[in-house]
Amino acid sequence: MTLRRIVPLAAVLALACSLPSSAGAQDTAQAQTPTFYSLIFRVIDRDGKRIVSSRSYKTSVAVGKQAEGWNASVDSRDLIPPPRGVSGGDTRIGFEVDVLRTLLASGRLGLYMRGEMESLPTDDAVAPGNLSGPIVRSNRWAAYALLPMNTPTIVYSSDDPASTHVFEVELTASPMGAQ
Repeated sequence: MTLRRIVPLAAVLALACSLPSSAGAQDTAQAQTPTFYSLIFRVIDRDGKRIVSSRSYKTSVAVGKQAEGWNASVDSRDLIPPPRGVSGGDTRIGFEVDVLRTLLASGRLGLYMRGEMESLPTDDAVAPGNLSGPIVRSNRWAAYALLPMNTPTIVYSSDDPASTHVFEVELTASPMGAQ
């Protein structure tokens, strides 16, 4: 063979060796495909061991290289206008949470979240002094959590300073679809 034939043949062989095989390409695509998880947030108002009220909210998150920067949110709040004759803006009542980061570690779902919940007292408490209208309880938090799959886990808990109530946010994570 002449040098003129060897150089193009070597270039073709080098190019062919650098291309991934179809099996390797599928493995790489699968490794980059996000894995999806269902999240069920349960907001619980307890008085001792008795559950006074409970609400559930469901969303989903993705984990994986292709899912970087994907966030999930739940915003289930109502706006309550101020009482007649009282100036001011609307009051928000309800639950909001943002899941900002996710990862999978040793079969557990890790995530970073920020949440906020506002509620009215169940005992019709009113604001003291010159203020009119109800007292609004407000709780905010930011937390990291490492959740076992399919196991409800308390990710936030707070005592109500005006009563014997405890507010909790319970979170359950589970894989979506065929894993």
